[in-house]
Formats: sequence, structure tokens, C-alpha cells
Amino acid sequence: MRNLLLPIAALAAAAIAFTVVTRDPEDPRSVAFVVVSFAILVGAVAIRIFGGPEPKRGRPRPVPLAAIRRGGLSGLVAGAFLFLRVIDGLTPLSGGLLLVALLGAEYVLSPRRVRSRR
Repeated sequence: MRNLLLPIAALAAAAIAFTVVTRDPEDPRSVAFVVVSFAILVGAVAIRIFGGPEPKRGRPRPVPLAAIRRGGLSGLVAGAFLFLRVIDGLTPLSGGLLLVALLGAEYVLSPRRVRSRR
């Protein structure tokens, strides 16, 4: 999966560039395409960063599930902020509520160590 993340990010960046250059900025479909592509770009880069470096020797390790979860949430946050910005709905209150909601989701989804009573 590590080998797919950078091509996905490059494809999303190329899609953003192509859409910005060739499409009408007033078209809602092109704006939605750019928002989704940006969220995918941020998510792929975040998964790559949170996944850590590849091992130099031996078998390649899979990307940890925590890195995939955090990268997906990062892409979701970036896409949501961009969407709110596009519709002129990004205020400090709406941005703060969105950030608090997604930080709460990260806290709930994060595994916790359970101490044994034995």
C-alpha cells in the first residue's frame, strides 16, 4: 500500500491542476471535484507521513491502521474546511466545532490500553 500512496497523491494533484486550468470556476461540479481531489491528496500524504519510513531491509511492513485512520481524518478535515470556505460558511465558530468533532472522533476511535486486574 505504501507504493500506491504517492501515485494517488500525484494523480489528485494533477486532477486539481487540470480542473483549475480547463474548467469554469463557477461550475459546481468542478468546485466539488477540486474539493474531493484536495481531500484525497491531503489524506494520501498524511497516511504516508503517519505510516513512518519504509524498512531498509527485510520484508516491507504494512501501513499501521492508526496511520490510515489519522490520514483519513486529516483528509476529511481538509476537505470539510475547504468546502466550508467555498460556500462562505467558514467562521471561527464553525471551524472550531468541526475541529472539536473530529478530535473527539479521533479520541473515541483510538485504542486504549486496558490494565489487567490479575
